[in-house]
Amino acid sequence: MGEPSYADNSATPNLPTPPPSTDNYIEIVPHPRSGKPAKIIPLDATAQQAELETVAAVDLERPWAPFRARADFQYTATAVAGTLSAEIVDEQLKGFNDSWAIAGSHLTINSAADMELSLKAAREYGVRFETGEISAEFEGEPYTFQFQYRDPWKSILELVTDPSLAPHFNWFPVEKFLHDGDLVTQMYDEPNTGKFWWRVQDSLPTLEGLPHCFVPTLIWLDKGIITKNVRKHPIVGRLASLPSAIRNGSGNGGGIFLGYMIIVRDPSDPDDRNAASTVAWQRFRREVYHKVCKVIFGSLICPSRHGETVKCGDGIDRVLFPAVPFHFLDGEEACTMCACRAALATFSCPMIEVYEEALEALDKTEQERILQSYGLHLTENFFWLLANSDPHLGALYDVLHSDDLGKWGKHLWPLILEVLKARGYKGRFAQNMASMPRWSGLKHSPNVTTIDYTDGQSFFDILKCVLPCLVQLLPRNSALVHCIRAYQQYRLMIGLHCTTEERITRLRTYIKKYEKFCSRVTEYGKNFDFPKQHAVAHVIRDLRETGTTNNYTTRLGEGFHQEVKEAYSQTTGKDEDPQNQEAIAMIRMKVQAFDDANKKRESEQTALEPNDQPESDPGNHWSGASTRWLTSEVVEDEMVGNPVYARFDGRLRKFLTEEAPGDLFGDTITIRRHRCLYLEYQSREDWTQKRDILRCSPEFHTRERHDFVFVNTTSPPKHPPCARLHDLFTCKTLDGKRYDVALVTMLKPSTWKPNTMWDGCLVYEEPKKTFMKYFIRGAYMCPAFGSNKDNLHYLIDTADYDMYLRLGN
Repeated sequence: MGEPSYADNSATPNLPTPPPSTDNYIEIVPHPRSGKPAKIIPLDATAQQAELETVAAVDLERPWAPFRARADFQYTATAVAGTLSAEIVDEQLKGFNDSWAIAGSHLTINSAADMELSLKAAREYGVRFETGEISAEFEGEPYTFQFQYRDPWKSILELVTDPSLAPHFNWFPVEKFLHDGDLVTQMYDEPNTGKFWWRVQDSLPTLEGLPHCFVPTLIWLDKGIITKNVRKHPIVGRLASLPSAIRNGSGNGGGIFLGYMIIVRDPSDPDDRNAASTVAWQRFRREVYHKVCKVIFGSLICPSRHGETVKCGDGIDRVLFPAVPFHFLDGEEACTMCACRAALATFSCPMIEVYEEALEALDKTEQERILQSYGLHLTENFFWLLANSDPHLGALYDVLHSDDLGKWGKHLWPLILEVLKARGYKGRFAQNMASMPRWSGLKHSPNVTTIDYTDGQSFFDILKCVLPCLVQLLPRNSALVHCIRAYQQYRLMIGLHCTTEERITRLRTYIKKYEKFCSRVTEYGKNFDFPKQHAVAHVIRDLRETGTTNNYTTRLGEGFHQEVKEAYSQTTGKDEDPQNQEAIAMIRMKVQAFDDANKKRESEQTALEPNDQPESDPGNHWSGASTRWLTSEVVEDEMVGNPVYARFDGRLRKFLTEEAPGDLFGDTITIRRHRCLYLEYQSREDWTQKRDILRCSPEFHTRERHDFVFVNTTSPPKHPPCARLHDLFTCKTLDGKRYDVALVTMLKPSTWKPNTMWDGCLVYEEPKKTFMKYFIRGAYMCPAFGSNKDNLHYLIDTADYDMYLRLGN
């Protein structure tokens, strides 16, 4: 199907007319087979977030079932976490139910055997693990492998039949359009907004009656170090039909642990193998890999091709077509998934046709020539058996390994350190990075040049802050500075959780800029001819086909290794039932939902009395950090000698008179000071509600901290108006009304320029003081290192995605 067009959308007739009062909105156009009309959503964060609220299934009487009492469940959870032996459990229960309990115990279980009966029943809540077995031969020697796994089709059915998840399923693909003033552009976020899902839906049977629905699963698997001598290779599936807020979480509807892939250990020293033997060993490993996949995912073959009728959680019968079309893997894992010879294979997209051509070769020499020319092994790829599950097209762009740990972490960042070392500025650069102001959600780097970072988030945070710390240490008009800036623009644009055709157009320009400046950086001897650099060519296709990159980043799976470590630490290291922890976690989630529901019900029943009004307007964003009321004269006396507070009482009175004409405050102004500001705003990234936590404190974690903010103006100039927070006040009138006021230093654009003016570089100076009331959101600013002026600041647009877009990128 061709690319959809807003002007000609003949596949979806009878679009509703947008309400006259709605100027900016999102239009969601469902697939024609869904039978649903188009939907209009105002660009309102509350309306957007309401669609992502999750509801847990709660037994309002006994959420801890099958345990007879809540105390039984709580004790069992402790016993499972501590891997207590049956003897210890028996001894403890005897004490709790007899001599230890002074006023009587709430436990009803009385022995380890009794507890095991409840645990056995609890394990039946989820899909049970099974034992699989495969055999393969290498150099005439047969090998047999056993492994535990969970049937993915049963796990999918458990989710689609869950009534609590039913309201959140995306059964059909949609096209989203952003209407923002005169701009109308198609949007991509969730996988069902991509073109791939729409094409698959078009290809499904069109029989009248039951709706036919595509149910794709994203899978992740990767080896991880559990202990010094233990390696595990977990497999996790996430149902793409559920919103990312649910499927990427740890609660109901989150990732499905499907088992462990076999780790095949080489019985010989790899250095002793010749080239032919090495290729044979790698082919053997891939053969084992895909045989294991055939056992684990084999139950999906039939329904993926012919569909299976299922009564879903909302009571509607649907014909479901499961598939595994997307996987988020690192380079080595993707190589094995696609049965390539190596992650560095010249041809990155071998297809089934090459495999079939090799099978028909006249002799082994010709067969090897065909396979080697495409970087492919003679391995039957299991995923060819699943409908709509091409493993080569499913190898999606991975921001973590391709960028944070790739182009940046292994290439540009080491190049920066080499250049600085050669110029003798490595230590000064480290000092600049250590002097960067703190910012919520941004990791501080006190020893950036001496620590070997291994996690992608640390590298990404360094990238956001690097230019101001670096620019004065390099020659004027440095190609390296321009290259880093172009890469920053590219990296932030591909990381957005919601993109549009208009943003993709801008991304194309950033890609061209990045490629241009990479060619200029070769003056430092850097060669950019490596596979992760080539992957840039695929990212735009993936955004349009499968939604934004946060849906398929391996970062979602990396955290699971920690969960595996924790689970393993709670065992004796032997083959124990892997479902005890999951059963306990599932019941704990239901108990928590039960408690939350009770608290909500109690809060609704306990309404405020008429005279019990909140301390301030419930709509304001100020957070109190003081319990006492003062007067403006007292504040001025306390801050004597600080020029920011000069004539404080008079200036405050003048400002309040303009805001609230009339004598509302009397001879003295009663105020309360605050040290923290919670500033809510609507994100430009995805139009959801976000919040900045801003500080103005003489001592915050042993340091003075005065954050910056964007000031609200009707027509923002080229340099967005910014201010530094010095103090926050709530002023009380004689009749009890409250006015929130901030004491700020207004900044203005500076004429000073760094050695290299990168694209989007903004420099401010801090000349005067005033009162200001309305702010947009926080602004991340840092000193202009190397300028020899204390009052100069860079405005950093890379602090987060909203700030990046808000400043015109």
